[in-house]
Amino acid sequence: MIGKVNSFHSFSTNDGPGIRAVIFLQGCPLRCKCCHNPETWMADEGIEMGVEEVVEKIKKGISYYTKGGVTCSGGEPLMQAEFVEEIFKACHELSLHTTLDTSGCLLNDDVKKVLDQTDLVLLDFKMTTEEEYNAFARGSLNQTIQFLDYLNSINKPTWIRHVVIPGVNDSQEQTKQLKKLLQPYSCIKQVDFLPYKSLCISKYDQLHLDFPYREIKDATIEDIIKVQTWFNETVVK
Repeated sequence: MIGKVNSFHSFSTNDGPGIRAVIFLQGCPLRCKCCHNPETWMADEGIEMGVEEVVEKIKKGISYYTKGGVTCSGGEPLMQAEFVEEIFKACHELSLHTTLDTSGCLLNDDVKKVLDQTDLVLLDFKMTTEEEYNAFARGSLNQTIQFLDYLNSINKPTWIRHVVIPGVNDSQEQTKQLKKLLQPYSCIKQVDFLPYKSLCISKYDQLHLDFPYREIKDATIEDIIKVQTWFNETVVK
């Protein structure tokens, strides 16, 4: 089976537990205003690779990944669900942990097959209302919630990842709403608040793309602590 790969990162410590190989797949239906990987948007670009080629690259660092694993990211990896499924099957044959980094914007039979081969889901939870989500990503919060509903129904271990963007989604009210939305789900094992960074601006300039958040300052450690504190203190009623 052939897929479209944007890049392959070795020895990552930010994409799931332990040291991991990360495969960034090509293609994404969303257009998040501060996407760090705009080069992955177009599904017909990237490098064609077979599952066997991907596995051979993983094997080169396998001694480091036995206590970590392999993560498929993007882009949106579920746009190539069958390819991801085969990669994860091969990883399990090597006794490697599998993690899926996704926006949860797709859910169909092929996606469910991927989730059968997934040990952990990193679910990007971008905004807390349908209107804000659509304005930010041209996507649907409801789709993400439906995806989370399914993860909960199959008891799939899930880490929520929420990028804190100053002046956009970092208010106390938005944080309370996030807690309210996530409260019912027993599959969620942790919630990570990640700081917005503007390091991706150079990519937009190289691709001649507009970067809507050019004037927004990077989130600080203090910003993250503030939101984390609000989240932990919130009592859902």
